[in-house]
Amino acid sequence: MNVVSWCCLLGGGVAFAFGQGHFPNALLLILGVALFAQAFRSSRYRWVVPGSILVLVGAWEIAYAGMIPMPTFARFGMEIGISLLLAGVFATHARVARQSRAFVTTLVLPCGFVAFDMLSARLSPGASWGSLAYSLVEPLTFGQIASLVGWTGLTFAIVWSGAVLQWVVELRDGRVVRGLMAYVGVVVALGAYGFVRTSGDPDPVGLSVACVVAPSTFDDDNLERVWRYTRGYQQSESENELARARIAASMDEHFAAVEAAIDGGAQIVVWAEVNPTMTAAEEPAWIDRGRALARESGIWIGLAMSVFRPATQEPTKNELVMIRPDGEIAFTYLKATRVPGSSHAVGDGVLPRATIGDVTLSAAICFDLDFPQLIAQCAGEVDVLCAPSNDWEEAAPSHARMARMRAIEQGVVLVRPTKDGVSLVTDSVGRVLAVQALGDRDVGTLIANIPVAGTWTLYGVIGDLFSWACCGGGVLLALGIRRERADVAGPSKGFEAVVAAGR
Repeated sequence: MNVVSWCCLLGGGVAFAFGQGHFPNALLLILGVALFAQAFRSSRYRWVVPGSILVLVGAWEIAYAGMIPMPTFARFGMEIGISLLLAGVFATHARVARQSRAFVTTLVLPCGFVAFDMLSARLSPGASWGSLAYSLVEPLTFGQIASLVGWTGLTFAIVWSGAVLQWVVELRDGRVVRGLMAYVGVVVALGAYGFVRTSGDPDPVGLSVACVVAPSTFDDDNLERVWRYTRGYQQSESENELARARIAASMDEHFAAVEAAIDGGAQIVVWAEVNPTMTAAEEPAWIDRGRALARESGIWIGLAMSVFRPATQEPTKNELVMIRPDGEIAFTYLKATRVPGSSHAVGDGVLPRATIGDVTLSAAICFDLDFPQLIAQCAGEVDVLCAPSNDWEEAAPSHARMARMRAIEQGVVLVRPTKDGVSLVTDSVGRVLAVQALGDRDVGTLIANIPVAGTWTLYGVIGDLFSWACCGGGVLLALGIRRERADVAGPSKGFEAVVAAGR
């Protein structure tokens, strides 16, 4: 590798580090893709592959610092594996580019990234975490690509733009104009679609919702004793009594917050994930109190609770109990996915349904929304998705963007009360109706008026058809493109020529 190739690799790494995760910036990612593509195009694999792995691991460490709840060795192992796979995608693109410089070769790289994204969302314990797509939720005009083909469409758009940029700088002949016209035509069409979808007046308001974050059951004075009590660890009976008293006080705090939201006009009130904690012995009292309040006030109440079961040694329940205005339980939903390292009980993965007149309500909990194929159950059937969540400071903004992506994909109104993170209410095209950022010990109630109907999306109909087409199309392109002519083969000099011309 020469100096320019190393500069491309390192420059691409900087762009990847500061274009995603904590620093979402699609333009930087486009530049990063172009620089990496050129480094692979102009270098021998025995140097550029290990170099790219090293640079990408460093980029992940910066971009996602503090976001990945895994031991250090496991995190590095995952990052090395991801970097190796992506190096393979770049190497495949470089091999095809040495065969031909036709514009169609720019599709190989985005097809490879889309295949990686889709398989990662199904097979990786982190689901869709780390996808480049989440850096293009904004501007919302282009974020609407997700309503057509899902989040992988945004990945495709970013990576294809980078591949086209590298192709243009390297080629610099008559074919560039034709290729650019095709590229610009696609971008303009997608921008026009997104503009039309987001520029109209929001749907009429029909319901008032409240996202409630009350004081945690684990307050500073009782943290240790409540922790031991809920897990069934040995401590004195007096300590157990104090723990039970704290759980009872926490119940008063949570329902006081619900009553305040009712006074503010809320018709649906939902707690943040696992904010109240109890054992199975206390759970019926919490539910009975919720039923009584719902019946008395005529509203919907979503009790998101963490229920430990020390008596039976069964896994903890991370659940949402949705109560109707008549006091009956509409559904009880158990979180369907586990964050790496957690051990709570897992539900059957079937998203529940409840109706409020003509409005269909469903629910998922926090990490569930990182699995696009799980939330796909909402397609064409759900209007409002309640998603109680619990984040931490480093992950909060990124996780909120990921949840917002699911709303765009499925055309649902999103209600996301979040402890130690970003409580969020959006409409069905991803416009933010209300937002509230809270720290670890912060409390608050977010009230917003929401539309009563979801929006039809093409992605809700075709699912991952685009992603599968990219998988198949990428393979066909990689295998089917023939060598153009002898003078095209071999390492590229395009970027080097540009650098030399500027001296």
